[in-house]
Amino acid sequence: MCAQKKVEHPKVSVVTVCFNAEDSIKSTINSVISQDYRDVEYIIVDGGSFDKTVDIIKENENKISFLVSEKDSGIFDAMNKSLSFCNGEWIIFMNAGDEFYNSHIISEVAPYLNSKEDFVYGDSEILYGDYRLIRKAKSADYLWKGMIFSHQSLFSRLSILKEKKFRLDTISADFYLVLSCFYDGFKFKQLDFPISSVSPNGFSDKNQLRVIFAWRDEVRKIHPGLKTEIYYAERIFITKMSQLIKKIIPGPAVDFIRKIKNG
Repeated sequence: MCAQKKVEHPKVSVVTVCFNAEDSIKSTINSVISQDYRDVEYIIVDGGSFDKTVDIIKENENKISFLVSEKDSGIFDAMNKSLSFCNGEWIIFMNAGDEFYNSHIISEVAPYLNSKEDFVYGDSEILYGDYRLIRKAKSADYLWKGMIFSHQSLFSRLSILKEKKFRLDTISADFYLVLSCFYDGFKFKQLDFPISSVSPNGFSDKNQLRVIFAWRDEVRKIHPGLKTEIYYAERIFITKMSQLIKKIIPGPAVDFIRKIKNG
């Protein structure tokens, strides 16, 4: 890996991929265009929505660097497609329904986007109805335990993503990319503050078991061993039990228990 030239104010590409997101796209757009960092480009890749998503996007087209709306093969295909439209040194994906934690986040992260780092990430705020929870990221050393930070809180060097791309044969392509990059020796920088605000009802949350199985399969290739097998066996068991409890206990009760548990 060759050394990267340091830029005082690196250009950041923010990408939103969406499909039929008329109920959530506006808040995401407002979050992006309200950033006070001076060198941001905003790319939106829509999967050919047939609701009002594109109309809402076009209401702000003067603040959007590039928009494409056409059929794709899913979220990772759209994310790959976006890479060819980006001109920044760094990229972050803030998809429909996701938001930056505040309007200063890119400015706060920018000093860490330097020649020493390849990936810079932080915590996430999870929006549980009328209350919020900060989900702390973990050291990249724990990536063998799964996605230990949200991709909405990850700034990646664009050149790396353009070279590697997201795989289209797995539901955890974002995890596979950062896992393989970590074990290939790329540099990860952890920040101790929230970068994004996200809903707990994303794809990974709705498909927890499928995602955990996919994580395990990828980790087995890079970090095999008894520790890995025991960890994922326990995680799969706990997830199954949690799903069973949610079926038995009414939703409001689950939310109340989660709220009490997290203070």
